[in-house]
Amino acid sequence: PPADITFCNVHNGLNWPSQRYQEALPLQTPEHYAIKVAALKKRAQKLDSDIFALQEVSDRDAMARVFAETDYKLFFAGPTDGSMGVGFAVRNKLAAAARTRAVDDLAICGPEDRRVKDDPGSCRQGSYRSRPGLELKIVYNNRPLFLLNVHLKSSCRKSPLDAPEKSAPARVHEACATLRDQVVVLERWLDERVGKDEDFVIVGDFNRDLALELRSRMPARLDGGDPATPIYPDTPIGSMFKELSDNEPPGAWLVFEWPDIAGPKKRTCRRPDGSTYTVRSCHRGIDHFLITKDLLSRLADGPKRLEAWGADYGDEGYCAAHARPSDHCPLTIELAL
Repeated sequence: PPADITFCNVHNGLNWPSQRYQEALPLQTPEHYAIKVAALKKRAQKLDSDIFALQEVSDRDAMARVFAETDYKLFFAGPTDGSMGVGFAVRNKLAAAARTRAVDDLAICGPEDRRVKDDPGSCRQGSYRSRPGLELKIVYNNRPLFLLNVHLKSSCRKSPLDAPEKSAPARVHEACATLRDQVVVLERWLDERVGKDEDFVIVGDFNRDLALELRSRMPARLDGGDPATPIYPDTPIGSMFKELSDNEPPGAWLVFEWPDIAGPKKRTCRRPDGSTYTVRSCHRGIDHFLITKDLLSRLADGPKRLEAWGADYGDEGYCAAHARPSDHCPLTIELAL
């Protein structure tokens, strides 16, 4: 069984979206890119996880620069144009019986790009699509375990999915609408797993603060409706987590792990003139592990039945002189299967 599972976004680490300053070594030459790859490889070797789930990867070749194929089998799903996809690196001892499937239903488009108004997947050729997911199936204790690696639509971090603030920019309204449609796909996927009594973990960049949803007591349905009932195009969804965790079918109860990230939230950098500025160490609160309560109940008893942690990249991971491995810190979960 896997000792642990790690996911980490492989991103260039530039200050975004303002691009007012360089948070890390500019990736403008093959030599600088090689430094970044070496930093990613070093961190992966230090983590030594059995399974890595990655987001924002361009292709399988990029993954092979970080993970030695003598140790890991690599799986990738995404566009062929070099834009962001998702991938798994699975230790070879687990990979022999591993199977993957692209969850293309998560790659959806806006209403203006659809052939059928109420079908988010009916995209016209050449239109923008959100990112697909990647499903990995392994076997432990003679039971299947499914891992779904996601990188969901950004820019709808905290608003109710069907009711972003009226004053919010158009891109926020569009993002929330896309994320809302992706929630429908996620629920369909997890309901199928639960219906077949299959264990699963959903991992990755949700671009959504699930803890904030719970703290603010955001309802699953904005009209007070029962999240266990079917979703229709006009169903007003509020909370992603409560919509997914509705015990319908029975057993569709979820818990989410949001590991603390060791290290300061901001790092201080120094310019050549001696002045300083701060950079964010990594995104926080939007990367999650979702686990079924049934799987949680089957973990081996003991103080280490489930552990989750994260860490930033240290002093060598930030500022203009260093290659920042990612704008997301690697998060790891260890399951006592």
